[in-house]
Amino acid sequence: MTGHKKQQIFFRQAFKSEQLSHAYMLTGQEGIGKKIFAKAFAKGLLCPHERFFEQCDCPSCKQAENGSHPDFHVYEEKDGKWEEKSNLKIEGIRQISENAAMSAKGWRIFIIDNVHILCLADAGAASALLKTIEEPGINTVFLLITHRPDKVLSTIQSRCVNVFFDPLHDSELASVLKSKRVEPDFPLPYAAGSVSTALTLLDIDVQGLLSSLNYKNFDKLGMQILAMSDKNKFTAAVSVIQSWFLSIYKRTLNPEIAVFLQYTGAVLKNLTYNVNMQLLLLDFYIKLTNSLALAEAEK
Repeated sequence: MTGHKKQQIFFRQAFKSEQLSHAYMLTGQEGIGKKIFAKAFAKGLLCPHERFFEQCDCPSCKQAENGSHPDFHVYEEKDGKWEEKSNLKIEGIRQISENAAMSAKGWRIFIIDNVHILCLADAGAASALLKTIEEPGINTVFLLITHRPDKVLSTIQSRCVNVFFDPLHDSELASVLKSKRVEPDFPLPYAAGSVSTALTLLDIDVQGLLSSLNYKNFDKLGMQILAMSDKNKFTAAVSVIQSWFLSIYKRTLNPEIAVFLQYTGAVLKNLTYNVNMQLLLLDFYIKLTNSLALAEAEK
């Protein structure tokens, strides 16, 4: 498995010392491989050969990989609905406690991705989850994944061991993209250590965006920015613009550029909520062109 070596060591040591907690919360920015990590750890925990974070072709690992292992449950949010492999909907999250109470030959693992969405969308399901992790079954491990821990119930957080994940290094990101047979045509630092951001940037004319910034082409920037109705693409574009302005700030230490950088950070945070994209795009474009004029004046 590529990246997150410290976290790999942490979980291996917890297992070997027989000090595994019943619940962990995996936090860190979106798209850096938290769910992939959780699945890899779960597969190793179920593996009779205890092969953590490495390839194994035993029947248990094959079942875990294809989603048919009876003691490995993955809950994911798709198109606004919560699903397991069996198309379990959000109301069915309450069945987790029943599944966790059933007898098992060994470990039983439950992965819940984007747990903050569950907390925001269904208070009853969140309360049921809280009760379940308060009274876990024997050899049961919950891996809760989120990039918005501030939106997870504090009572749930307090019953989990928090494990923070850093963004991937550029070399690690390059390795992951290579494994996916992806060759980016933009500098990897613009992806900010996120695989999902890198993949989104493939659908954006990054070089054209950078050219518009470098040559202060306000009209072209307007066409590029105001046409980005897709939230993921706009998020990726803001990351590129933020990196470009950061290089300007490091050279000039202009406090007004610093203000714009703070603004881009706020925009990225707001994009995790339901926002009026048309108004946000217009506001961003106005502030971008004003700050670009300041960057021109520094040259």
